Amino acid sequence: MRRNTKYQPILLTTILVLYCISVQSQRITFGTFAGSNIVITPVSVNTLDFGVLVKGEPAKSIDIAHATGFEITAPLGFDLTVTMSFSTTLDGPNSKTLPFELKFAYSNQGLIESQARLNTVEVTTGFNEVTIPVRRNALGLPAPPPTPLDGTNSTRTTAKVYLYIYGSVGPADVGADAGDYSGTVSITVAYTGT
Repeated sequence: MRRNTKYQPILLTTILVLYCISVQSQRITFGTFAGSNIVITPVSVNTLDFGVLVKGEPAKSIDIAHATGFEITAPLGFDLTVTMSFSTTLDGPNSKTLPFELKFAYSNQGLIESQARLNTVEVTTGFNEVTIPVRRNALGLPAPPPTPLDGTNSTRTTAKVYLYIYGSVGPADVGADAGDYSGTVSITVAYTGT
């Protein structure tokens, strides 16, 4: 049986040429150039007040219509990561606590605040972080990345994202003491990838 060996040197040469080709790529992280020009402004009361909670009654809730709102102003074309830090209880007198459930929602559709409150996207309970574009693309596709600053123009066009915080507290168990119960919610907003 005779083998045809005339194609073996060509095949071996092709493999060696492909093996020696070097591959290069570039990675651009636009968040690095964004700076820290994110502004957060309250648009409603800066506290959640659940009122009086009586032992034996069900939990008290605040809905999206009465939520505490914040306006986040940031340059268009970037993604923001919003992180909520909070305790699952409110602290009261004599080291007593009440159960606390925080909910939050956002609107990044380019609406005015009164319309934004009616058109929110609620973040699933149990999550404390969400990454969103500063302005949602109406077509549902990701927006193109922002153009890097070239030194001739040092400002970017901005847009507003509205963030709403609400939730529930209670029920008060038999061991809860009368008095004020409070907690702190920390909101961190940063460019994604920085």
